[in-house]
Amino acid sequence: MPDVHPLKEQDSGLAGSVLSRALQHDPLRAYIIPDAAERLEKSPASLEPFVRLGLSTGAAWSAGSAPEGVLIAQPPGFDVTPEIAAEIGLMALPSILGTDAWIRQGEVFEYLEEHHRNEVQGPHWYVAVVGVNPARQRQGIGRELFATIFAEADRTGTPVYLDTAQPLNRAFFESVGLELIFESVHPASGLNLQTYRRGSRLKAGPERARPS
Repeated sequence: MPDVHPLKEQDSGLAGSVLSRALQHDPLRAYIIPDAAERLEKSPASLEPFVRLGLSTGAAWSAGSAPEGVLIAQPPGFDVTPEIAAEIGLMALPSILGTDAWIRQGEVFEYLEEHHRNEVQGPHWYVAVVGVNPARQRQGIGRELFATIFAEADRTGTPVYLDTAQPLNRAFFESVGLELIFESVHPASGLNLQTYRRGSRLKAGPERARPS
């Protein structure tokens, strides 16, 4: 089992590639970039800003030296300001993805944000993206990545949340201790969107929020 450790700055490009391969067949990524070849080409660069986000907040973990798996999160109370967005490369996403893909992504994210205002309240950790090299999936790497962020959350008694458009992952998420709290079909895309919560062992209760 590869060890889980904080992602190193020099491995950010490799992390983007791992996430790209892991999410190649993810329904949300397929909706954003429908053509499979184009998606494979553009995904690494379009995911790297999220990797840099995790690096900037100290909430990026990798499994193995390659790495074999990556988990990027936003810690409680962290806001993505325009300055931070520019620094980590989020402002470049429209040119990386293309106008149509950028619009499709924005529509889904805005829909989720609207629902989070009601469903997710209070301080929390938010899992922005997680993925495991397809060749190493179902070997416990994802479980180890989640155990790492759960341990961080337990130190402060803070819940952990994530969103997904892949309902096939429900059994796995529930097996690591996440609970489905919201499910909806996105009107424009038909995507089945789900939000999961893992309450802290130290502090239970409905303290939930999504960093903007």
